[in-house]
Amino acid sequence: MSSSRDRDKKLQPLLIETEEYLEQDSRLSSLAQRFGTSKYHFHRVFTAAVGETPKQHFERLRIERAAMLLATTDTSITEIAMALGFKNVETFSRRYKTALRYSPSGYRRMAKQAQRERLQNTDFHASEEYTLSRASFEPLPDMRLLAIRHLGDYGALNESFGDETHLWSELAAWCRAQNVATDPVFLGIFYDDPTMTPEEQRRADVCIPVHDTVKVTGRKHYLDFAGGWYAIAQFVGPIRHLLSGFRGVADEVRRSPRYAFRPGYPVMFLRTPNVGGQRGVHCLDVCFPVAKVRR
Repeated sequence: MSSSRDRDKKLQPLLIETEEYLEQDSRLSSLAQRFGTSKYHFHRVFTAAVGETPKQHFERLRIERAAMLLATTDTSITEIAMALGFKNVETFSRRYKTALRYSPSGYRRMAKQAQRERLQNTDFHASEEYTLSRASFEPLPDMRLLAIRHLGDYGALNESFGDETHLWSELAAWCRAQNVATDPVFLGIFYDDPTMTPEEQRRADVCIPVHDTVKVTGRKHYLDFAGGWYAIAQFVGPIRHLLSGFRGVADEVRRSPRYAFRPGYPVMFLRTPNVGGQRGVHCLDVCFPVAKVRR
């Protein structure tokens, strides 16, 4: 009989794929078939490993993804519902309100109003606790990435950058041992809103660009980073203020007459750890995917 650790290893590729393509079939019978077991057994394995039933997990991810799209884009509610695999907009609206106590349109109004007020009242570039450059709008290239999936607190993950045992060091050491050519860049891709997603369920991929593809085992997996235009700013300071750095960049996108958010996830490029010998005080680039506004 396989151990629970082996089951987690087997479950991870399925989780990563289905979490990325939320419009796909996530019914219990379909997931169990792809996992290669009965739906009753899969339900037990999944719930034990993830802490939510399959239905709870994918419903939460769809609602949270919808909230991000409602807050950052002008995509219609119908388009969002269809893109996330809901059968119709009525079902989407009902489930959204049950989860967040707002209708989709009400949530969008609330989020947009909060953003307008923040733009008027808060300057994330004026802090004495950290420095944040003004954003530049630049294209990033497509990249083949070797990644380790992290679950849990983003702050603890990012603070560990520079420690001997941090996950980026683990990736780099593995690549050296396997003679895999890499770029000298460390990335983090963050899939969840830390103001909404429970800490223990927050997902991030710790990544390093690679030029070779060899068989991986355990927690490692490959992903293809689709480049494009990004709003990019340099943050230097304690990791506890990093969320303010991301908010500052996001507000610059909202002020820009030439760029708007596009679907995608925030990205972080780690540059210099422990600036001035201070653990957890890092220099890094914070990035949001954007698109040029058509006139």
